[in-house]
Amino acid sequence: MENTKKLRNLTENLHILYAEDEDMLREDTIEIFENFFKEVDGAIDGKDGLEKYLKFYKDNGYYYDIVFTDINMPNMDGHQLIEEIHKINPEQVISVISAYNETSRFIKLIEQGIESFILKPMKNENLLQVLYKLSKTVVNNKLAIEYTANMKKINIQLESYNKTLNQQVHKQVEEIRQKDTMLFHQAKLAAMGEMMDAVAHQWKQPLSVISTYVTSLKFQNDSGKLSSDSIEKIEIKTMEQIDHLVETIDEFRSFFRTNIKKQQVDIEDEIKNIFMLMHDTLIKNDIKTQLNIDKQLMANIVPTEFKHILINLINNSKDAFIENNIKNRDIIFNISQDNTGYLVKIQDNAGGIPKDIIDNIFNVNFTTKGEGKGTGMGLYMSKMIIEKIEGEISVKNSEDGVCFTILIPN
Repeated sequence: MENTKKLRNLTENLHILYAEDEDMLREDTIEIFENFFKEVDGAIDGKDGLEKYLKFYKDNGYYYDIVFTDINMPNMDGHQLIEEIHKINPEQVISVISAYNETSRFIKLIEQGIESFILKPMKNENLLQVLYKLSKTVVNNKLAIEYTANMKKINIQLESYNKTLNQQVHKQVEEIRQKDTMLFHQAKLAAMGEMMDAVAHQWKQPLSVISTYVTSLKFQNDSGKLSSDSIEKIEIKTMEQIDHLVETIDEFRSFFRTNIKKQQVDIEDEIKNIFMLMHDTLIKNDIKTQLNIDKQLMANIVPTEFKHILINLINNSKDAFIENNIKNRDIIFNISQDNTGYLVKIQDNAGGIPKDIIDNIFNVNFTTKGEGKGTGMGLYMSKMIIEKIEGEISVKNSEDGVCFTILIPN
């Protein structure tokens, strides 16, 4: 009873074909099969069996789960039926029910790839064992096919998902890149405004001196005291002032060139150029600068972007000096080299950064300045710039101020 129950669990959804030319035996066997299988079709010979096999597929879109066939039948025998079915469906499970047990027949059937052989007259226990074995094979094959189909479907879905995900990631990366470009452009414009103001201040003094020389020439000429020596001295002094103006504007133009290729540059020269550009800003705000460097260090950087970072840090220190009402204002640049690369440390004595916000200062749109006084982009863009060349920028509070460390890789 237990074995019969297990068999029914396997066979309840299976469809079979049974080809047998003896009418009584076919009908009796079909009656037995109908106790187990969902659908049982009988065929009177091999030819009828092949026609029913093809019609079943046409009507249902799939083949019988198991085919049982006799060997000796008119029109088309069992061997021919097996051969024709395997031409159509090489995976078809076929079992032979026959009274003939000659060795030669067994060998041929084995060569044809049948699953089992049942001798007539069929014994009940033997039949149940064969039906269980065949049905289990069919069910396992179906599960394997279903599993393969599901895995294929899942793989297709995963490929589609990955493709969509890659497209979304690419789109978001492009949006971030465009956003960074826009932010950098905005930061550049802000720096340009500050630089133009610095250049304007820096030009006032030499222009005022040149104006004084021109006035002196006029007075000396009007009073008849103008001599060739006086003209030569004024010419020399005027050209010195003009050279200063040209140097300032050349550096200003260099800062805003769009060339973003890395170059081998002297770090000391780049920092001194920044001091020259910001000369009047530093003088106006009583800020003293100090540069400490042991030897010439040539770094592979984008000069304009490096200058942008330093100008931003100097301006931040300047704002902190003013906000904290610091009297003696110093910014010290210490340049060194180790195994990791070049270290540029910029330290001020402007009072430092509060501990509760120091970890956020490189975040986009984060600013400690009052409304309308800062965009929160300067340090964020500085971080983006230095990371583009696989460098690093970090910050920590010192005894009486803050120290930024820029690592430029070798």
